[in-house]
Amino acid sequence: MSAIQPTLRQPRDQHIHALSETCPLCDQPIPNEKAHEIRVRMETRERTLIEAANARAAQQIAAETARIEVAAKAAVERLREENAEALKKVNAESAAKVDAARTEGRKEAETAFEKRVADAQKAKADIEAAAAEKIAAAEEAAKARETAWQAKIDAADTEKQNALVQIEAMRAGQEALVGERVREVREILEQDKADALAVAKAGHDAEVQKLSINLETLKRQIEKQRADELGEGAHIRLFDALKAEFPGDDIRRIPKGVSGADILHTVIHHGKECGEILYESKNSTAWRDDYVAKLIRDQTAARADHAILSTFKFPTGTAQVEVRDGVVIVNPARATAIAQVVRKHLLLVHTLRLSKTERMQKMAALYDFITSERCALLLARIDAEAEAGLKLVAKDKKFHENLWRREGLALRSIQKVRAELDIEVDAIIGADDPVA
Repeated sequence: MSAIQPTLRQPRDQHIHALSETCPLCDQPIPNEKAHEIRVRMETRERTLIEAANARAAQQIAAETARIEVAAKAAVERLREENAEALKKVNAESAAKVDAARTEGRKEAETAFEKRVADAQKAKADIEAAAAEKIAAAEEAAKARETAWQAKIDAADTEKQNALVQIEAMRAGQEALVGERVREVREILEQDKADALAVAKAGHDAEVQKLSINLETLKRQIEKQRADELGEGAHIRLFDALKAEFPGDDIRRIPKGVSGADILHTVIHHGKECGEILYESKNSTAWRDDYVAKLIRDQTAARADHAILSTFKFPTGTAQVEVRDGVVIVNPARATAIAQVVRKHLLLVHTLRLSKTERMQKMAALYDFITSERCALLLARIDAEAEAGLKLVAKDKKFHENLWRREGLALRSIQKVRAELDIEVDAIIGADDPVA
């Protein structure tokens, strides 16, 4: 700032001094008449110099301020550019890291999914193999039964043909001997038959009377029989059906007097336990809501995966199959079919090793399917096919019973002819010799 300060000192030879005053710069006397004029000029000049110095200072300050502002703007712009570059770099690095993480997560998910798919395919292959083995065994058993029946039929036909040949031979050889006494023998046989029928009718009437008395006794006993005794028979039938359907599983009856349901079914696959199903069988004449509440408590105590209630009586508005509070309510005729569906679900869940949440989701989906129209249609088809099979068995049984009846009639005819033959021979041997 010293460079821009005004220079107020003047050379000594330029001053004009008055006698009555002294110069403030050099202390020389100044005339009075000139003192005021000099003072005014000096003040004017001093103001001029100060204003010029102030103007130059303001100019320099403005220039320096502009230079500083330009430098500051440039610095700010550089900082902005540097920040933008740094931000781009950080964004690029973040994007690269995110892409790498996504790629790694995708690879891990694909690996886990492929493993689950492989496990599911393996489980499916195992189930299909087991089903194929069961089908092959059933076909072999059917073929064996068919072969046995065909052998029996062939043997019966052979015996029938042999009997017919023997009858024809005996008729041809004995017709001349027995022709005269056929009427007498027939009368004797008819009389014997009538007597036998009378005796049989009397015995039949006595048997019918005895059976009527027994029937009335049984009715009274049934009327007095307790509900738990009826339930005992129902759950024993269910237990036998489950044992026959799933011979490889651990199926146990819960003893009477022990708190719990009726049957505990542990699903076994390749020697490992895959889950448990709890069964309760009811044979009451009316539905009660506490059946479900009790079975839920028993299921919680036994830590079973599923609970099935087998009953003839259903809640109002439902029939055959119903799911209530996680308990499958089913008609006893369809209990084994529903048990097959639930058992397969347990095997799949065990094979896939799902989490608890996934297992609950699968269980909910399974119960939705059990109560769906599709499941009802499939169960109806099973019933229809089973009914058709039973009709075929009944028809086959009736055919063979008729065949066996005809064979029995043929054998009795042979016995009858032999009896007539014996009578004729006895008559000849026992007759008196004629007198000569």
